Amino acid sequence: MSELKEPQVGGEKEKLNKWADTLDQLQSKENGGRGVSCVRTIITVLRQNDLGGARAVCFNEGDKIRSYPEIRQFVVEELFAGAEEHPYSSEERLEKLSDRD
Repeated sequence: MSELKEPQVGGEKEKLNKWADTLDQLQSKENGGRGVSCVRTIITVLRQNDLGGARAVCFNEGDKIRSYPEIRQFVVEELFAGAEEHPYSSEERLEKLSDRD
């Protein structure tokens, strides 16, 4: 994990904590209430105010997160909003290519 980051200005820390809260709610409903351990890791890193670290966990654990459509969608739409790449970019490109056929 990357080192603990200082709080960002302009409400960035609050935004990351809000994302962590949302992910916590989403993951706690999965696996019979046991949750999703790799998502709990993302939550921990977000609470450390480290978006880059949280994104790295998403890339490393993307194969597991893929199994949870609500969580996957939240990760792509929120944690990777405005980013050129996200853990499922190549998958989406392949789907678009296969739709052309």
